[in-house]
Amino acid sequence: MSHNTSELVLYPSNGAKVIVGMWRLTQKRNEFVHVYWNKAWWVVLGNHQEHLLHYFDTWALVGRNETFKVLLILVVNQGYITYQFDIKTAFLHGEMDANVYVKQVKGFKVPGKEGWVWHLKKSL
Repeated sequence: MSHNTSELVLYPSNGAKVIVGMWRLTQKRNEFVHVYWNKAWWVVLGNHQEHLLHYFDTWALVGRNETFKVLLILVVNQGYITYQFDIKTAFLHGEMDANVYVKQVKGFKVPGKEGWVWHLKKSL
């Protein structure tokens, strides 16, 4: 997979649970209700994970506390106005702290490795 997020491995023999994914589909329509844009992406069903088996924390650190504190000090000292915003790619580079295995996507299985699974290296 792109961005080195996973690797294809043999089905785990240690009894690890392999979770599944699903396709998400979106259509944008214009004022005449005609579809002008289709988007499809595959997501891992995280709700099939078990606490302390597939994950340990329910939050992800996206910045260092020291950096945040320095920014707050600058805001107060300089009289800046603060705004809130989201960074859409903030969780893309999070390292995994547990072994998570995901079944290959139906229709996109690697030939000759149909029984293999994806071992996630990073969060998706």
